[in-house]
Amino acid sequence: MRKDALRFFYFQRCGHPLSLSHWGNLSRPACHAQDSNATAVNSSFLPIGNKNVSGGWHDAGDYVKYTFNNALSTVYLAKAYLENPNVFSDNEQIPESGNGVPDIVDELALNANFLLRLQDTVTVSPDFGGVHSKISTQQWNVHLMPQNENQTRYVTPPTTISTAGFVSAM
Repeated sequence: MRKDALRFFYFQRCGHPLSLSHWGNLSRPACHAQDSNATAVNSSFLPIGNKNVSGGWHDAGDYVKYTFNNALSTVYLAKAYLENPNVFSDNEQIPESGNGVPDIVDELALNANFLLRLQDTVTVSPDFGGVHSKISTQQWNVHLMPQNENQTRYVTPPTTISTAGFVSAM
């Protein structure tokens, strides 16, 4: 169960290919390359610039990346590792397995890097520090595989809850 739970996060990775050797018939190429230049919008949904928000984990089958949910998952994984470090191995069958770092720490690092990209440096000032709320298309695309979702991806404005989640994860 622990191994399957950790591999779930590998399966939710955005912008990373899921390899045939790790996922068999569920393998897929990398998705959402456009997240490296997503359109940041203000509260009126008017474009205000572009932002690299690549990486992280999809929230669900609609491929939205919610900051708070990513942050909360990071907190729970970190807590599990900190309380039980000896139960986590470096052999959970993810691409980073065998690098000398427990695979749960590899997943934590992957998502922490994503969360750091969500800190706002555009809408208010470079010193503002709020955290963007989510990355998504204008419409959910639940009938597409993630690598086929090629619509513009939008970065929504910072919110208090996203910023609080970010702070708890960091």
